[in-house]
Amino acid sequence: MLSIRWLFLVFILFSGSVMAQTDSCPCCSEVHSAFDFWLGEWEVFNSEGAQVGTNKIV
Repeated sequence: MLSIRWLFLVFILFSGSVMAQTDSCPCCSEVHSAFDFWLGEWEVFNSEGAQVGTNKIV
């Protein structure tokens, strides 16, 4: 019984590592990088021009 559990654990760990190596990048297209201009550190102002906060987008 213990050997069956051990084999099952090894199978789960091995299948996860294989899937991680063969998985292509799902967000590596031109469409997904369309909003990269938004990245950075930003100062946030209200309509009167007073700074009300900061924002960092990574």
